[in-house]
Amino acid sequence: MSIEITSKFWLAQAFKDNVKAQALVAACMQEALQRRCDSAFQITKTEQQYEQQSIVNRETWEQSREYCKDIHFGLMPYRLHKSLNSAMVLISSSDRVNIK
Repeated sequence: MSIEITSKFWLAQAFKDNVKAQALVAACMQEALQRRCDSAFQITKTEQQYEQQSIVNRETWEQSREYCKDIHFGLMPYRLHKSLNSAMVLISSSDRVNIK
């Protein structure tokens, strides 16, 4: 299967809310941009370094998505019952929800 077909498949899966596909697409996109920037600024890295960074990027993306999803669902009762505007909610560094 060609790279073009494969990338279109995973992108389509990502748009269908497939979380693993979203993480894969995000990590691949970040790696591609990182390689181009490294090349432009003459930064040399090994394949192992790129692979490790891609793994970290994917894992970080998945964790961030779960965190945001938890916060979103945690705020839903406030938004539904008190007409809370999302812009009014600040998440502090201690993971408390402060409502202004």
